[in-house]
Amino acid sequence: FDQQEIRWHAAQMLPRLQVTAEEQERIVQVLLEYLKDSSRIVQVNALQALEDISLNNRKIEAMVKEVLESNANSESTAVRSRCVKLLTQLNR
Repeated sequence: FDQQEIRWHAAQMLPRLQVTAEEQERIVQVLLEYLKDSSRIVQVNALQALEDISLNNRKIEAMVKEVLESNANSESTAVRSRCVKLLTQLNR
């Protein structure tokens, strides 16, 4: 989807789907692509979705932490703030 409103809603819905391991891998790839979107809302929702997925998939936890840490220095206040919040949750 190219429209930002659809992307940010998709990012909110994707972690809640019952999917196979292969489908989940594809979802993670889509969410990583969403991090390149010009919309900060899409980026924040993609970060949240990645963290949500990592809570049930320990295989991607380290990768998600790395993504959050690398985005914690974003020029966007919203992205930085969400990364700090999610890193705090993951480190509990």
